[in-house]
Amino acid sequence: MRHSRLHLLGPIRPLGLSTLLAMLCLTLLLAPAAQADEVRLIGLPEAPIDTLPLRIAAFGTIDGVTRVDPLEVEVDGFDIFVRVETTADPFGASPPVEFDFIFDVGLVDDAGFYDVELQAVDDATGDRRTVAVERIFVGWGAEIQVADQLDTGDRPVAFSVAGIGPCPGFLGEPTVSDAADGGGSVIVLLRFGGCPILPAPVAYQFDFEIADGLGAGEWTFEAIDDSGRILGRTTVDVLGEPPVLQDGRFRVDVSWRDFDGGTGIGSPAVPSTVDSTVLWFFAPENWELMVKVLDGCGVNDHFWVFGSASTNVECELTVTDTQTSAVWTLSNPLGELSPAFADVEAFPCN
Repeated sequence: MRHSRLHLLGPIRPLGLSTLLAMLCLTLLLAPAAQADEVRLIGLPEAPIDTLPLRIAAFGTIDGVTRVDPLEVEVDGFDIFVRVETTADPFGASPPVEFDFIFDVGLVDDAGFYDVELQAVDDATGDRRTVAVERIFVGWGAEIQVADQLDTGDRPVAFSVAGIGPCPGFLGEPTVSDAADGGGSVIVLLRFGGCPILPAPVAYQFDFEIADGLGAGEWTFEAIDDSGRILGRTTVDVLGEPPVLQDGRFRVDVSWRDFDGGTGIGSPAVPSTVDSTVLWFFAPENWELMVKVLDGCGVNDHFWVFGSASTNVECELTVTDTQTSAVWTLSNPLGELSPAFADVEAFPCN
């Protein structure tokens, strides 16, 4: 059986300052190296440059600091400098610090590729250190070209999306979604990049057709890139076909003109019944005019036209007997509140 022996070498002496400093330096040299900077910079998917300010998201870790705070953004041509203020560890051994900031760059002058550089600024000395560099593309908005006004009988509905971007393409056919209260949305998803060589922004136009047409109501057309950024948006009113009452005999048409000179036609707000319809001018949820064609043949041998409106724009109501081509009309001047109306001899029953 072996026994270990303890040898007493002498009294323990306190270490001198120079020895302590040497040991500290050795410890720092032998300590595992801290992680390198790991930072991402992206242009936020907000909107094109002609719509909203560009925003840059900076996130990740910066090595060798104890605090990271947002500081400033500088735009110099196609160079964007994003700066964060840092406080260094006096011993130089602090772990990487995580951060996540959003910087508002503001409106930039031109579309194209921008080099975004993240700089760490020492709050004591003002020294700057480049932490990360990313190249992002900032594009103009896409223009959506579609008719100002459509109706439910338009088939197909044609529209196009045009703009400028690097290696543009689209992901599948437009997505058409009906809203519960009428109208809906049409969304085109665009993608950029994937070029075999360094991409340069080029003009593009993609043409689309919606074969089945669109239902009555307000429709929103949007072009969105694959990062979620809205490149363009427009709205269009899709008018319902003129209502036809009394089993298809009487067609009801309304035209209007507003105070700004805008014109349009009335469209059914809700499904018509046998003898009644309700029409809208400016928005499906804003009802303007109710019209009724009643069968009074058993009373005075005539069809009756009744109605009322809640509008002061200029409008002209036309009711047409599709069997005889006889026409009944009523006009309301611009600026006057339309009164209720009743004509019990509008159309003979022959």
